[in-house]
This record gives sequence, structure tokens and C-alpha cells, in this order.
Amino acid sequence: MVERVTGRVFGPGRLTQEAVDAAGVGWHSDGPGMHGLYLQVREQGGRLSRSWVRKWKVNGKSRSRGLGSAALVSLDEARAAAAMARAVDDERWRDQLADAMAAPVPTFRECAERYMDSKMARLGRKGWTKGIGKSGT
Repeated sequence: MVERVTGRVFGPGRLTQEAVDAAGVGWHSDGPGMHGLYLQVREQGGRLSRSWVRKWKVNGKSRSRGLGSAALVSLDEARAAAAMARAVDDERWRDQLADAMAAPVPTFRECAERYMDSKMARLGRKGWTKGIGKSGT
């Protein structure tokens, strides 16, 4: 992936402080394997606003986390923050997965019984069983 920054092309490598300072409006990646670190440059009131953002996906859904203004957070600090955020997010995902795996999975019979019980409670036995056993329905 090649980012065009104010008329100059910075390759797929990591961002430099020069590239950060010269970056035009848009998203600028810190390169592959950099924990999803991006520089977001926006125009606000005729001035450029630069901020660090970590972007990633969970089950195909995009997520992002702001890491601070590029005016206050250096490139090295942003890289460290992105690495820590990734570790925290990965640990949180592992915990959620472990919880899901530990939960008992109901059998088909249990699911069917719960479904039939809920229908009978709502419709009554006659309303639910009406038509059961008739052919061609």
C-alpha cells in the first residue's frame, strides 16, 4: 500500500516524523505489522488536525481507538500506545472467547423444547397443536 502525501510518495514502510509533518488530508498507515497504527489528518477551520488512531477488525467489523493528537503524542509514543492497545484488545477478545467456550451449548432437543414451551405459553396448547399431524399443510 502506497500513501500519497502532499505530492510525495512514501512507500509501504513505516512513517517518519517528516512524513507525519508533511501528511495531507486522509489516512496514513504506519506500515504493515505496526499494530494498526494510522495517522488521521483532517481539515478543521482551515487548519490541518493530525491524530493517531489504531484501526482493526473483529469478525469483519471495523473498530478504531483514538490514541491522541499528533501535536501531543510523538510517533514513537503512538507506536508504543498502539502496541499496548493491541495487547489489551487481544486479551479482551481471548477472555470473551474463553467465556463463550465455557458456556454450555444446548442440544437440539433442549432448543426445540424451549421453543415449543414458549409457543405453548403464548398461543396455548390448542393454538400451537392445531394442524399438527394433518397432511398437506
